[in-house]
Amino acid sequence: MSSTENGIDLALTDIRLAVISELSDLTEHVSAVMVPPCRKAPCALMPDWRLNLENMVALADEEVDGIFTDRPVLSFPQGGPQLAIEREAAGVLQAVGRYRPNSVAVRLEVRTAECLTRLLLPVGKPEVMRWADYVARVFFASRLLASGWRMLHASAVVLDGKAVLILADQGGGKSTLAHRACVELGADFLADDLVLVSNEGMVVGWPTRAAVPAELLKNTSETSGVMLTGERRERVVFTPAEHRFMLGMDHSPPVPLGALVCLRPHSSAVDPVVHASVLAAPSRESFVAKAADVPAQRLFVSDLVGLMGGLRSALGEESFEMEERLWEVPAVLLTVGDAVRLAHAPVWEVLAPLLPEFGRR
Repeated sequence: MSSTENGIDLALTDIRLAVISELSDLTEHVSAVMVPPCRKAPCALMPDWRLNLENMVALADEEVDGIFTDRPVLSFPQGGPQLAIEREAAGVLQAVGRYRPNSVAVRLEVRTAECLTRLLLPVGKPEVMRWADYVARVFFASRLLASGWRMLHASAVVLDGKAVLILADQGGGKSTLAHRACVELGADFLADDLVLVSNEGMVVGWPTRAAVPAELLKNTSETSGVMLTGERRERVVFTPAEHRFMLGMDHSPPVPLGALVCLRPHSSAVDPVVHASVLAAPSRESFVAKAADVPAQRLFVSDLVGLMGGLRSALGEESFEMEERLWEVPAVLLTVGDAVRLAHAPVWEVLAPLLPEFGRR
């Protein structure tokens, strides 16, 4: 690495990515998203892959439109990244990408034999920096998935040094319970929406944006995230860096799995707002199976065209070993009469008798 370059190595488990750029703000952006779950490490002579972040002159709109019209295009749904494969020959893949429809385009060049991806970003266009952390996430997730880790739709916090996974349907209160545990119990934050779990029971909180119910932020002035509205609630969405620095959340590196809390709504007018009970094995299996049913999220980071080396994920017998680990940890069913009232319901009082870590403040 030359003296004019700024570089960091990001390491997760035994996987190492070198991120190199002449501009420190580019490497700092990737680090702000990826650390944790990754850790910064001294630059190694032989990382598993190198990501070079470089500046370029912005492509003309007409040129970009022509490429997207004339080349194969991989397009993710709901306004996600679009990638036009410009050419592929002799182990070199060249592509043009838009992170959002009609956004400024970037160029990517993948040199497989050199274990190198060059990401060329237009000067003075900060919105394209999302590409840098996206390809870093693709690098790590594709390798973890290929080695048998399982992705789950879950929020997660760390209590007593172990991960507590919070499982529920979409909008079922996962983010609410995780945020409350961090603020009220001093838990470390692990994940808002996705985790990766190994066969040995290690949990990686995946770096996505965190959606915090707006009513839980009424006592803080730091609410300049993106506001989302739903049928019954408003949420404020924070990047990982905003979540750490604006809300003062401590984000955790990977930790062992400790417990499951599974949320289920109930409609009884006479039952209490929240009630906790030991979760029976069949119900536990149902919750885990539903949480693991995330094909879109897996594909988003599965490196379908080989931008970061193209390792393919494989789910086979190894995945059942991980599921056995999930059956071994304590699991509690938390029934909730009204998901909106979960923001202030006495959840710790009902959880602590079954999971003592929720009683330590």
